[in-house]
Amino acid sequence: NNDRDGISFETICSNVPKSIGSRSSIQSILNEALYQNLFKKFQSKKDKRIKNYFIGENFANMIHNWLKKEYSYLARLYYSY
Repeated sequence: NNDRDGISFETICSNVPKSIGSRSSIQSILNEALYQNLFKKFQSKKDKRIKNYFIGENFANMIHNWLKKEYSYLARLYYSY
């Protein structure tokens, strides 16, 4: 559902245990992710007060490259037996 609606700051905070990160820590991490184009932030269509986060192009590319690297490694490992 993240592709269509994104995820709000409040939803992220409610899913992250307080022992892992405070609201201000989560906000700092999200701001850094926005700066690095790992996430994008857009106003909610349902409620203009809410900003929703979406996966950014840099994050998608990073995951794609990591998967290709892991696939290559696992394929070599599999075919060596």
